[in-house]
Order: sequence, then structure tokens, then C-alpha cells
Amino acid sequence: MQKENEALRGDPPLTNPYDISDLTPPPLDTIDDFVRVVTGGGDRRIMNYALWEARQDCSKWEALFRALANAPRPPIDCRKAFFGVLTADHGLRIRDHFSIDPLVPAALANLAPGYSGPSVELFRGERWSNHLNKTYGFSWTIIRKTAEMFAMGLNCSPPDGGVLVTTIAPAWAILSEPNDHSRRLGEDEYVIDRRALEEVAVVKRFSPQ
Repeated sequence: MQKENEALRGDPPLTNPYDISDLTPPPLDTIDDFVRVVTGGGDRRIMNYALWEARQDCSKWEALFRALANAPRPPIDCRKAFFGVLTADHGLRIRDHFSIDPLVPAALANLAPGYSGPSVELFRGERWSNHLNKTYGFSWTIIRKTAEMFAMGLNCSPPDGGVLVTTIAPAWAILSEPNDHSRRLGEDEYVIDRRALEEVAVVKRFSPQ
């Protein structure tokens, strides 16, 4: 539908930005096909390619995350590969469709690499509306300045603006600790299951820009 609407407006059709021309493209005819790519731990470019294709159709995107929540848990190397792709390439797009939001925590929990450390004080820059509804995103950080940057920037949208929040995340709420990509960016990103968070406190609120 999105591509059809672009054609009607005269816009050029969207093309997948992930080049796999030197690889054998996977079949992507059914949701099971997408699940096999995501949980198979194969070539990172193929996983990116498949996730991008799924994102172009809201119903397909929803069905994929519903299926991922109930799929047999893949081996640890496959889960690490998925979380690497997620945090590096698709994290900001996961919640583009509002209807997918309730499906995200269970899907990520099923595919999480896991965590064996202690509780951690974490920060997140969030939309004020998401704080009120407790629909927090899954990316949190130990670095307050990084979270504040998102609170006053990307998530500071009208009408309510953004908010810097903090929590002491128990170990069972942490799905993944920072990977090498996150550390290189200086973000120290932890992936969190919001369903397991306890108290989330407001540090500072920001007016919409």
C-alpha cells in the first residue's frame, strides 16, 4: 500500500538500501520465511534486507513480531546476530507503526542474548506521552548525557515534548548489555524489557521544539 500511494503521488518507489546482489536472495513469500531469516543467524546483510522489506508493510511488520515472540528460541549466536542488527540498523524504526508497540517486548525477550550482571542505573530520553503510558522504548544507557540528547532532540516532539527518565533496572529486566557497536558509538546501550521495570523517575522534562 505504501508503494502504491507513492506511485499515485508520482514519487519514486522505495528501494531496499541493503545490497545483496552478490548473494542468493532468500525467499520472503510468507512470515515463516522472514522468521527463518531473522532467527537463522546468517549473513547480516540478508537479515537487514529482510527486516527492511518487512517494515514496508505494516501488517507484515506486526505479523513478524507476533511470530518472533512465539518462535522456538534460536541458539545464542543467532540471538547475538539479531541484536547486533537491531541496535545498529533498525532500532529507531522498530516502533514506526504504533500498532507494533505492544508486540515488541515479548519478541525481544524471546530473542535476547541474555544478561548475567547486576542491576544497573539506566537513563532514557523518551517522549512525554510514552512516559505517561509507560510505553518506554527498549534502548537505555548508563550515560545520562546520551539519554538527555534524545530527550531534548529526537523524542522532543509536539505536543508534549520529551523527558529524561531514569530507573534501576533489575538484572531480569536487562535483555542485552552493550555490544561492540554500541561502545564504539559511546552510547553504552542496554536493551530492556519494559514489562520488568519497577520505578521510573523523571529527571528533567523538555518543551517541544
